[in-house]
Amino acid sequence: MKKAFSDLRFREAMQFAVNRERIIDTVFNGLASLPGHGVAPISEWYTNTRGYLGGYNLQKAAVRLDSLGYRDTNRDGIRNFPGGGPNVEFNILHAADSATMPGIGTILQSDLARIGVKVNLQGITGSTVLSTALSGNFESVLSTFGDQPDPQLRKDIWQPGGALHYWRRSLQPAQEGGVPNLAAMTPSERRTYDLFAQAEALGNQAQRRKLYNEWQLLFAKNLPVILIAKPDSVAAFHARIGNYYVGGGAVISSNYSVFER
Repeated sequence: MKKAFSDLRFREAMQFAVNRERIIDTVFNGLASLPGHGVAPISEWYTNTRGYLGGYNLQKAAVRLDSLGYRDTNRDGIRNFPGGGPNVEFNILHAADSATMPGIGTILQSDLARIGVKVNLQGITGSTVLSTALSGNFESVLSTFGDQPDPQLRKDIWQPGGALHYWRRSLQPAQEGGVPNLAAMTPSERRTYDLFAQAEALGNQAQRRKLYNEWQLLFAKNLPVILIAKPDSVAAFHARIGNYYVGGGAVISSNYSVFER
């Protein structure tokens, strides 16, 4: 499966099998939207990359897998690797105690089964998902990425070789604080690494925006991670609660909900 997921064409097939609209409607009760690539759509740094999300299309996914040689040679409903190899089967690690992750996993499992890809849901305690991912002990993982007002504040996640860039641990520096394994990076990973390094050194916001725009497009085209949905931040507020501003009234924090009894 590592070889399969290393192929952009395979990752594109997997993206075609992600029914984002269904997930938004049923898992998030409609309180979510299509995601950005590394930057939330509400952010001032966001570049519109929705055209690269592919759209839910199991037929396209199946055709793509056929073209790559993943076929049901054993005629048991599960595709095999090219040449009649083992089944195309992998685990999805997720937070079993989450309100949303089990539902997302079940939808992914169901849709992938329809195109002959077997998925096993591996639920663990939510507080251990990140540490498990950082250890490299997973095949695939459902995870969340928090928002920050500036992409540079998420550099450890999105810059290849970063401390939280757990899906490509082979790029980590040999010693903490050292130079990442640049030789092992793909061209898009190396360009992403350079974009973050350049943006970090600039003070001109317009120039930084151009660099982050390029990164988001690289992300969308190369799919190092397949984004699913961006949950909405919902809050209720009362005129007596201060420090919240909405239009002409008070700002509602994107991280908290406040309710007046």
